[in-house]
Amino acid sequence: MIGLQGIQGEICDVGEVETHIRQYLKSLELEFSLTGLELINAMITAHLSRYSFSSVNVILNKPISLNKEVLFARVINQKSGGYCFEHNKIFYLALSALGFEVRPLIARVMLNGDPDTGRLHRLTLLDFENEQYIIDVGFGAENPTTIIKLPTHCDANKATVSAEASIQNYQTEQYKAEPHQVDKYEVVQYQVDQEFQNSFLIKKVEGESITTLYRVDLAEYTEFDCNIGHFYSHQSPQAIFVNHLVVSRIENNKKYLLKHLTYSEFNTLESSESSREIADANELCGLLNNTFFISVTLVEADKLFKHQMMKSGDI
Repeated sequence: MIGLQGIQGEICDVGEVETHIRQYLKSLELEFSLTGLELINAMITAHLSRYSFSSVNVILNKPISLNKEVLFARVINQKSGGYCFEHNKIFYLALSALGFEVRPLIARVMLNGDPDTGRLHRLTLLDFENEQYIIDVGFGAENPTTIIKLPTHCDANKATVSAEASIQNYQTEQYKAEPHQVDKYEVVQYQVDQEFQNSFLIKKVEGESITTLYRVDLAEYTEFDCNIGHFYSHQSPQAIFVNHLVVSRIENNKKYLLKHLTYSEFNTLESSESSREIADANELCGLLNNTFFISVTLVEADKLFKHQMMKSGDI
C-alpha cells in the first residue's frame, strides 16, 4: 500500500503506522510507486477531492476534538468535513508517519487585506532535500493545489536568505486537458514574496489577478499553539466559522463552494462559473451529502439553513 512507502522507497513496518493513518492513506487511492514530492502532490490532490473544507460542525455546535483518533474518525471515517486545524493536522500526521520531516506553522489569513489579522490558519512546513515547502489542505476554495517551495532554506534559528529579488520562485500548476482543449488551459501560479528573513507572503496569481492568501513565518509552533487558534475559530462569537456556513471541495478542474446559502461552481479549465441560491433545507441536505460528501441529516440541514437565514436577517 502506498501509504506505507517511505520517501526513500523503503517500506515502513506496518505495525509502526497507526491504523487510522493507514486507513486514511488507503482512502486516497494513490499509486504505490510514488515517492517524495510527487507523492505529496498526489496526496494533496486526492485529499482535496475527497474531504471537504467545512464549518458545518461548528455551526451545529458539535464537539471538535483534535485528539488524533477522534479527529480521523470524524473527518475521514464519518466524512463530516472540517477546517484547517483538522485537515492540516491529519495531513501532517500522515506525512510524519511516512517519514517526511514536517512541523506545523500558523499563518495570518490575508484574503480580506488586513495585515494585522490573528494567526488562525494551520499549515505544514516540509524540509526535503535541503529545501523547504509549504503544504496546505485546509484553506477552502482558495486552497493551493500543489506544494509551494520557499525561496531559501531557513528556519527560526538559522536564516540563510538570498540577496536576490524578494519576489521569487513561481510555482506553476497547469490543469490537464485533452489536446483539442490546449487553448483553454488555465494557469495558476503561486508567488512567494519574502518580507523578512523568515517571513513570507503566499500569493495566488491568475492572469493579471494577484490574491494574497496568507502571511507565514517559520517560528516554532506547537500543537498547543494550534489548539489555541482552533479554540477561537470554533468557540468565539466573532469567529467566521461560528457565524458563516462555508463549505468547499476541489476536484480536477472544478471548485464547488457553498458560502452562506449561495452555491457556486467554478470550472478553471473553461474559465466559467455559475451560482444559485439554496431554496430550502432539503436542497441544502442533498448538496452537502452528494456534492461535498458531508454526511448530514435533514434535521441538521434544517438547523444550518435556519441559522444562515437568521444571520442574513431573513427570519
